[in-house]
Amino acid sequence: MKLTAIILSKNEEKNIERALKSVSFCNEIIVVDDNSTDKTVEIARKFKANILSYKVGEDFAKARNWSMEKAQYEWILFLDADEEVPDELKNEILKQVQDD
Repeated sequence: MKLTAIILSKNEEKNIERALKSVSFCNEIIVVDDNSTDKTVEIARKFKANILSYKVGEDFAKARNWSMEKAQYEWILFLDADEEVPDELKNEILKQVQDD
């Protein structure tokens, strides 16, 4: 089973690389960027993330629902740009998707 990671971002150049590294095991990475003015998008490009522009504002639920429609795969992992997937969780996710 394949997995998409979706990360919402706005001016997260200090955090986004850590988040992206932690989801590098996913088959697809989507960064939904809310018009960042720093190097967030440039960093995301280095990870070959699919970068989508979307005015998130305060409606995170709407942005997540919109981004789910753009995902290539049925299984989706949402992550904030200042979060990371610990190895233990990564291993459990991989075990679950491989079992399906």
